[in-house]
Amino acid sequence: MPQDIETTQRFTLLWIKAQPKAAAFIASLVRDRHHAEDLLQEVAITAVAKFENYDRDRSFDAWVLGIARLKVMRYFRTTGRDRIVLSEETVTHLQSEYEQLSETREARAEHLGECIDKLPDKARSILKRRYFRDMAVKAIAADEGRKPTAVGKQLFMIRRKLEDCITRRMKQTGGK
Repeated sequence: MPQDIETTQRFTLLWIKAQPKAAAFIASLVRDRHHAEDLLQEVAITAVAKFENYDRDRSFDAWVLGIARLKVMRYFRTTGRDRIVLSEETVTHLQSEYEQLSETREARAEHLGECIDKLPDKARSILKRRYFRDMAVKAIAADEGRKPTAVGKQLFMIRRKLEDCITRRMKQTGGK
């Protein structure tokens, strides 16, 4: 169990990123929402208790998903009520897929930041107002003295450029 403040903070930061992935993984396998939430809590408790054993050379998300897989398998073994019980091989395969999706999503998010930084100032300003400040297209158009359709088209083009940039970067880095 994390003992000092630094270890607790390190665990907390890692858990905040991993928790939604573990929750999605569990929810994709366990149909009862309350049982899925209970299992997620068990995963958190186990991760905290065993954090000292976590190998930092390994992905924390993968480690947490491994704990989640074991908790789900135990759940399946102990609950005969579920009509659909997946094999351990299937659950392990799903865990592997979640790990890959997690890595891809993180890589795309990193590339997105880099691609946004490369946009011209005006495009970056419009993008940030729309998505970071949650401004309506009409409000942006009013600020710019433009028609909302023109701003909407510009946002569409910016999103397309960002997707192209991310795709290029993913190819250059081999998906990382």
